[in-house]
Amino acid sequence: MGLAVIVDLRRANERERDPAPRWPFAAQVIENDLGQETLDEWADFIATSDLTPGSFRSYMLDYYRKAPFQSRHIDLYARYFRALAESQGPVLVHCAAGKDRTGILCALTHHLAGVSDDDIFEDYLLTN
Repeated sequence: MGLAVIVDLRRANERERDPAPRWPFAAQVIENDLGQETLDEWADFIATSDLTPGSFRSYMLDYYRKAPFQSRHIDLYARYFRALAESQGPVLVHCAAGKDRTGILCALTHHLAGVSDDDIFEDYLLTN
């Protein structure tokens, strides 16, 4: 595929549980483990939640409010955008499910590229 950059947004425990094949290639890999007080916030939520639609909605709204400002994501996003500007080939962004962390980064990319808000929302909703 000639990838120049691979951005792996997964936490360390996710990468350990489901390692991405890393055959010999020259692509730059962007990942980090900054600010991970707990190994899996999602698993912690599931274990302690009442599992109602309201609790899931509240958890996800809180996640989306905070995620773009977490030190871990700021580092990943900054290195991604720097690599995007400097690379001479395709960039692959991936995560565990490809909706939340990947969705935020792709929405930011679309925004910077001048894609309309309506089209950004429509693209994101395809992950449903």
